[in-house]
Amino acid sequence: MVRERGRSHYQLSNIKRKKEENYQLSTVNCQLSTIDCQLSTGFCT
Repeated sequence: MVRERGRSHYQLSNIKRKKEENYQLSTVNCQLSTIDCQLSTGFCT
């Protein structure tokens, strides 16, 4: 019983960490696309 509970907690923390990593990645992607947008508008004007 205890082992099962520990495993599910481990999986939960893994999922949580993956969500945080995904969030950081999407934040970086957002910043990159913003920079791309600024660059392209800079070239346009």
